[in-house]
Amino acid sequence: MHYDVPYTTQQLLFLAALLPLALAWGWLTQKPEGIWGSVLFHAGTDISVMVGMFSNLPGS
Repeated sequence: MHYDVPYTTQQLLFLAALLPLALAWGWLTQKPEGIWGSVLFHAGTDISVMVGMFSNLPGS
């Protein structure tokens, strides 16, 4: 799902960075036996992507 995303030109580097994050999200889902840790972790990492995307909008 994260291949060919519009917010990076370095696809292989981006996917390599996602591997440890994906393992952490999987552990957060399995260890506490719930999805809330994984959901919050994913939302937290998405904040940096969204701030970067919105700060590059025309007129910003």
